[in-house]
Amino acid sequence: MKLGVKVLAPAVLLAILATMILPAAYAEPMDTPGSLYRVTSTSGYALMKVGGEVVRVDASLTATVEVLTVWENVTVFAVVDGQLKIGDNTYDIARGWWIGLYYKPSGRALYEGLARNDEGGVGFILHSRDITEADGATTMRIIGAFKEKIGNSTTPGRIFLEAIRVKIS
Repeated sequence: MKLGVKVLAPAVLLAILATMILPAAYAEPMDTPGSLYRVTSTSGYALMKVGGEVVRVDASLTATVEVLTVWENVTVFAVVDGQLKIGDNTYDIARGWWIGLYYKPSGRALYEGLARNDEGGVGFILHSRDITEADGATTMRIIGAFKEKIGNSTTPGRIFLEAIRVKIS
């Protein structure tokens, strides 16, 4: 039996279409807009210059972030609620000021935000890197810079955190 072009052309076309459509249908879906994640630090510290001396204080971060949009490997997210603690000062993260980008292939994210309390505020930029994934949780290493303003005093500093990210919806 001789297979001609008339028989092979539709078969080849079907095979090409199947390789384009089926992997997309069966691939693990990326984050979808509206997904919520909880980021909680497990340990951390900040370094600040106070009175000419470098001071080390405890630091922590707790935030719920919402996926706003996804483009291929880039996820754009915003904070729903959260707190940043530097030393004895706890700040509520201002939702309108928080923006973030996560690049899935490298497991890295960049966050920029503003947090406030009754005494002042802190502007910050944080960079995170995914370390491991297991049982639905991702451990992360977060480093960044901040500028804390209380009254007329402004104190710049660096922040170093270990954290866990978990999808909550």
